[in-house]
Amino acid sequence: VSAIGNSTLYPKNYFEIFFAIFQLTIGMTFYRMFMGKISTLVMKKDEKIIKVRGELSSLESYIVSNSLDDDKKLAEEIRRIFVLKNSSTTIEMSSILNELSFSLQFELASLLCRAELDHIT
Repeated sequence: VSAIGNSTLYPKNYFEIFFAIFQLTIGMTFYRMFMGKISTLVMKKDEKIIKVRGELSSLESYIVSNSLDDDKKLAEEIRRIFVLKNSSTTIEMSSILNELSFSLQFELASLLCRAELDHIT
């Protein structure tokens, strides 16, 4: 009965027909479950990649908008931290500052203050 499509072996009575239908139904169900699990795993990987790309894009725009590219070492350290941590896709200044170590927070604050003072004078 499991050799479906083979002309030498086919269901001959009602019991064999119902058994073949039942066997096909169970087989299709397990196949769909298996393919669904694989599809879910692939989609989760894609979501994570999209999330990381969005986060890095937001971070790059933050670095450029605050002129942090002038201090290459600081900008690279901020990029490295966010690549490792994979936080959210919407990055706000407070969340960036909270994620950094105290010494980097201090260095970033002094750099931003210097930039603001330069705009005043």
